[in-house]
Amino acid sequence: MPLFGLGVYQSSLSDTVLPVRAALDEGCRLIDSTCSDGNKAVVGLALRKSGLDRGEVFVTTKLEPASYGPEAALTAFELSMSKLKIQVLDLYPLHWPVPLHFAITCAAWKVSEGLLRDGRVQAPRSLQFHAGAACVG
Repeated sequence: MPLFGLGVYQSSLSDTVLPVRAALDEGCRLIDSTCSDGNKAVVGLALRKSGLDRGEVFVTTKLEPASYGPEAALTAFELSMSKLKIQVLDLYPLHWPVPLHFAITCAAWKVSEGLLRDGRVQAPRSLQFHAGAACVG
């Protein structure tokens, strides 16, 4: 995983392609397409137009809490992948825990583990907490 990357949080669709392409042209190899930004398709397009092999760029997006739960998490993942038009996601973290509904957080974590087993995600992670330890069982 590269130490530095480009995040596209809250960038408009028209303000996404050029910065992503410029970052990739200058050697940036990590692109973070956040969970709710709505510009994954543009990030995917910029990746394809870069001329770089997919394995050269570390791509991450997050699973937002509104999509936690077994069915919702898988649906959100499939939607992200269809927008990015990639086969494997390098990092797919859960964005943050939902303490009042922790069961759905654990369900989302288990979906991430399944995606790892299936080779569709290289690394599931959680931000703000350690879901793997909290959701054992």
